[in-house]
Amino acid sequence: MSARFDARSLQGATGRLIRLPVPGGAPLPEGGGPGGPAPGGLAGAVVHLIGRAEGLLPRRVADAVRDRGGRLSPRLGRQVTTVAVAHGALKHLRSGLLPALMLHQAPPGAEFISEGEFRRRLGLDGPPPPANRDLSAERLSALSGLRPEAVFWLSLFDVLEPAGGLYGFRDLVAARRVRGMLRDGVTLGDVIEGALRLRREQGMGLSEAAGDPVGPVRDGRGRLVDPEGQFLLPLESPPASADQLLDFAELMRRHRAIDLSERALGTALRLTPWDPAVLYRLGEVLALSGRRAEAEVCWHRALDRDPGFSEASLALARSAARSGKVDAAVAHLCAALRQRPTDGGLRYALAMILQRHGRYREALSFWRALLDAGAAGPLAERARRHAAVCQRILRRD
Repeated sequence: MSARFDARSLQGATGRLIRLPVPGGAPLPEGGGPGGPAPGGLAGAVVHLIGRAEGLLPRRVADAVRDRGGRLSPRLGRQVTTVAVAHGALKHLRSGLLPALMLHQAPPGAEFISEGEFRRRLGLDGPPPPANRDLSAERLSALSGLRPEAVFWLSLFDVLEPAGGLYGFRDLVAARRVRGMLRDGVTLGDVIEGALRLRREQGMGLSEAAGDPVGPVRDGRGRLVDPEGQFLLPLESPPASADQLLDFAELMRRHRAIDLSERALGTALRLTPWDPAVLYRLGEVLALSGRRAEAEVCWHRALDRDPGFSEASLALARSAARSGKVDAAVAHLCAALRQRPTDGGLRYALAMILQRHGRYREALSFWRALLDAGAAGPLAERARRHAAVCQRILRRD
């Protein structure tokens, strides 16, 4: 299968996909099987995430899905009811792996949602921009000149933003711009990459952009060119993606090759400076090499990018606690709890820090709050054990 996608080459690869649910929950006329969760929610859903969601660590994704009453599945098995496609899966669209997965491994009737829709269902993002949406996917395709397959992929990567399966005028403007770029020879993968970069860096969609919204793209040899085909920078091969660098950095960290891990994360940070997860992981590696002050700077920068990135707050709290700065540690954890009040792991960490530093009465209140919030399994058992220790010490004193 060709690694370069445009509307025509997608026809053979994804002709059957137009029979599947439209990203966002509403089925096309021939699509959607029974048995899935109610559109718009995750209660009772078994979710599989394809690709890496920017700014989210895997544990946080799993916790957020669980908080919404669903379960995250590491495999695209028969029990999966919702398939979320992260922006990081664009490389799989280019290679042809994503269409193959969706056509041959996704369970019948599974719902496909974009990263934007997934984040909204997790309560991490607000609704799409308000608009008068009254265009079906078929009508949008007819008015814009895009094939239905291209509309599907543009919706699945949040270039178009349907709500309830309907599109608005902004989507029609964006779709017509995409049609023009495809006609000029720009591949669909490059269109999606440029549109995501435009939204991330300038906060606007294709319908609002002036001039050339996509910018440099790569030709078949991986060379960077402008839309007129003029070479900008000779490359032997396309540069590594941030996802590949993160995977390599994690592998090097496990093998204690800290310098190589740090270099890979530094490169990933230059590619995705907006992503707090990259800053967080760089801080972890710096802490392992004993450069705690630099690590704390990375964690603070991660919080600047996303104040709700609780993993960075937890890392800062642990670092402060190791230095004997208990009040600072408590402040970091309380700030994280305000962002994620249902996170039992944060309550557990806060209670442990208080208990280890002799503040048993405060620790006991958090152990009780954790149990009252419905903690179960090993977490609840440890909380009861620690609460009992605090009670004995308080009675003795």
